[in-house]
Amino acid sequence: MKGVPCPACKKYAMNRVRLRWQCPFCHERSSDDHLPALFYLALLSENRITNKSAREFLGTDSPEVIKKLLQRAPVIRKGNNKGAYYKHVDLMKYL
Repeated sequence: MKGVPCPACKKYAMNRVRLRWQCPFCHERSSDDHLPALFYLALLSENRITNKSAREFLGTDSPEVIKKLLQRAPVIRKGNNKGAYYKHVDLMKYL
């Protein structure tokens, strides 16, 4: 399932509101609930996350928001400009 799951009610998908993730059902708010979702995306994509794939998976339209989320996440950037992709550090020794 795509999106960021709510840690409180376990429903999908949280929305990005004012620098935080907010659940539309129980109104739980958090700033780092996207980290497990990025880990699952790395598992599904053979540890190759692009800005576009992260936008589609997390349900966010803004490339700038995803860029900032990826800069703060436990990922390593490979490549430059349009060819850039990210590898999750927890999966680098396995994939």
